[in-house]
Amino acid sequence: MRIVEITREPVELYKILKFEGLITTGGEAKLLIGDGQVTVNGEIETRRRRKMANGDVIEFRGDRLQLRLVRFRASDDDTSLSHQVFNIEKADFESIVEPVRRKTASAKGSTVR
Repeated sequence: MRIVEITREPVELYKILKFEGLITTGGEAKLLIGDGQVTVNGEIETRRRRKMANGDVIEFRGDRLQLRLVRFRASDDDTSLSHQVFNIEKADFESIVEPVRRKTASAKGSTVR
């Protein structure tokens, strides 16, 4: 059984088949699911957009996939991606806001600290 790590749930069934390379296109995945060629947790599944979650097992043409939800954690020596994005956005925010602050302060006759 192959473990497929997902970072969010739910994920649509056809997307898992497509992104794991079991099917070439999303359209092909939808047709094969609708035709009853895929099982989820041991039962035939025909809903193309079936919402898949942590622990679900998909079987298709001899392949077995089990979904595992993973959460990203920043280690002590690493900065998480979200923290890096926040810092970039904060820098951009300051570069936009500072000129506005100065203009507002000069219009009011005060100084910016």
